[in-house]
Amino acid sequence: MKKALLFPLNELITLVNQEITIFIELNKTSRLEKKAVVAFETQEIETFSKKRELLLSKLEVLAGERMKLTTPYQKHRAEKLGDLLRRILSQSEWKRVKPLINKLRFLSQQAKHEGSILQGVVNFATNFVNGVTAIIRGTPSVEQSSYSKRGKLKQTASNSSGSTLERV
Repeated sequence: MKKALLFPLNELITLVNQEITIFIELNKTSRLEKKAVVAFETQEIETFSKKRELLLSKLEVLAGERMKLTTPYQKHRAEKLGDLLRRILSQSEWKRVKPLINKLRFLSQQAKHEGSILQGVVNFATNFVNGVTAIIRGTPSVEQSSYSKRGKLKQTASNSSGSTLERV
C-alpha cells in the first residue's frame, strides 16, 4: 500500500510570497524602463534592463522550485497551480492559500502586459532612431519590418521624398 504524500504547504507559501515580491519589483522596473526608453536615457535603460534580467532569472529559479514541490501531486503536466491546490488541500488550507495564488496570477498577467508594452515602446523608439539616422545620413530608403494582421511578415521601405513601397 502506498503511503500518502504530505503536501509541503508552508514551503509553497514561502515560494509564492517570494515570487509575488519579485513580480511586484519586475512590474515596477518594466514601467521605469519604459519611461527611460521614452526619454532616451541610455544609462537608465541599461540599468533597468539588467535589473529586469536578474529578476526574470530569479523568477525562473523559483518557478522551478515550485514545480519540484507540486509535480508529485499533479494529475497531468498542464494542471494549473490553483486547480491542483483546490483538489489536494483541505477547505481551510485552500482558503488560506487562494488569495496568494490569485495575487500571483494577477501579477504574472500584469508582467506579461508590462513586457508587451515595453517591447512596443522599444520597437517604436528603435524605428524612430533608425529613421532619424537615415535622414541625417541622407540614406535614400528606410526599411521597417512588421507583421500584418494575418501574421505575415511585412516590409515597408520609404525614401526621403515620402513615397513608400510595401512587400508582404
